[in-house]
Amino acid sequence: MNRAVGGRILGVLPGGGVEHDCVERRQQFEARVTGVTILPPARPEERWRAVVPLGVLPDDGTMLGAGSLCNLMDKLELFYPDLAG
Repeated sequence: MNRAVGGRILGVLPGGGVEHDCVERRQQFEARVTGVTILPPARPEERWRAVVPLGVLPDDGTMLGAGSLCNLMDKLELFYPDLAG
């Protein structure tokens, strides 16, 4: 998979084989889902994070993290499958 941290590099999505721009996926997700805050890394060595409402994650947590925006979007779309771009 060709995915860059925070970049606009196209990545192949699992299952569909369709290429999507990670930034576009984020914008579509944010337009459809309220209550989720996506936080970019402050420094290159940090991870992308998403703050989700209590009760979304099975462990009662409120934070998801990933090394790239594409990977974070993959994780979010697992918990919001009906709203995936």
